[in-house]
Amino acid sequence: MILGEKMKKYFFILLSFFIFGTIVNMEHAIEMPQMLYITNDSEWQFTLNYTWLKSFGQTKIRPRSSWNPVKSIQELNNISITSNLGVETDLKSTLEQIKQEAPAHPNQNAELIVSVKKQLAGIYQTWDITYKWVARPEVKEAAAEPFQLAPTIKPEEEVVEDTIFIKEAIKDFQKFQASAEAKRRNITTPVDKLIATFKEENQALLRDVPDEYVLVLDNYLKKLYPHQLVDLNAMSATERIGQVRRLVWQAIAEHFGFDTFYDVGQNMVYFESPLLKGKVAKTKSGSSWRLRDYVLAKETGDKRYSQGVLKDLLDAYKIHMMPKSNRYKELIALLQLIKDNPKVQNLIGAFKFLVGSYKRKLTTLPLIIIYPAAGKENAQQLLNIIYDTFKGFKGLDIEPRFSEKITDLIYVTQGNGDDKELITLPKDSPFARPEWIEYYEQPYMYYYAQDITGTYQDYHLKHPVH
Repeated sequence: MILGEKMKKYFFILLSFFIFGTIVNMEHAIEMPQMLYITNDSEWQFTLNYTWLKSFGQTKIRPRSSWNPVKSIQELNNISITSNLGVETDLKSTLEQIKQEAPAHPNQNAELIVSVKKQLAGIYQTWDITYKWVARPEVKEAAAEPFQLAPTIKPEEEVVEDTIFIKEAIKDFQKFQASAEAKRRNITTPVDKLIATFKEENQALLRDVPDEYVLVLDNYLKKLYPHQLVDLNAMSATERIGQVRRLVWQAIAEHFGFDTFYDVGQNMVYFESPLLKGKVAKTKSGSSWRLRDYVLAKETGDKRYSQGVLKDLLDAYKIHMMPKSNRYKELIALLQLIKDNPKVQNLIGAFKFLVGSYKRKLTTLPLIIIYPAAGKENAQQLLNIIYDTFKGFKGLDIEPRFSEKITDLIYVTQGNGDDKELITLPKDSPFARPEWIEYYEQPYMYYYAQDITGTYQDYHLKHPVH
């Protein structure tokens, strides 16, 4: 099949990026240090924790896969692994042994192999740790005249045109794929009829879409491909609940110029826009919440780093909302507020909506999570505005985990709910961290303990009408 001119151009753009990236990687390999590779020789995933130059890193190692480190053997100070059930094994002595042997293997890298030596009913018991020295990749000499992309300065309007072209090329390719899929599946039902079926099957979920946004939803549905509508209509009523909510949220977000991103693991929809300019506190390091970093830094005596992490933790507030029904009106009000109010744009760093139910076996999750810009003052300012904007909205009057009630819709908290839940687990659980209770104000753990820094501080946000 002959590709259109646009698709040819798009293909060559991608090919150019690939060739350039390959050349850059080849040149970078010239000064490759002696590295440590981690191989997960098991059927389970684990987390690798490592430190270098008093900094912390963390990454997940999938079953039967390897970790390509960004640090050399000599830069690494410590390594440990944590199973998915929280069982941790320190590899510091193994790392020290590898470091001692490294000079005798100047042209080799170390490969540390991790497997489960003994396990019962899927629960890790002990780790089997071995390592071996492997040949380093061939070092290539630099070319006399290495390839470089000549800098090209374009007028701003040309750069914009290129960006639009790439977006349009992607759309063209998606249309081509959708057409091929419809043909493969022999979908002949007109799109209008598929949309009518969708709306009829989901009347209950679409009932609280405001009248002025029904046309917005209709226009969005018309952009879907036939096979997408067929798949939606074929789902069971239970399966469709989350899908329909997401679809309506996406339609509303697009109307306001926002993009959406669905996180499968969290079952959350993130809303993204350049309008969200607030700088939130850094509460994660890799895939780990940073309270672990703080505790580890305290234990190792790294006072400077622990204080920096603690400041980030204390600066992290969240505003939670527990609306009734499908959150359509709340989303519209929030997006309109952000669009119209430059101050709010600087006070919000991110927000997300839970797709499914707030009910969990041992806890209650918030339905809407708003991340204010870092610091108590920013959180208080945003809370005041959110309260004023939503004071006429009714909520479920159900308190999400570790959150202080402002109204039956709005709640606030400081810190991370996952960390707090580890405190409440049975002590025999491998995930339990009962010792962390000292870091939170009791008994509800809405906020960090007022003396966590060694001096008394009030971390409470004030009720806007008090």
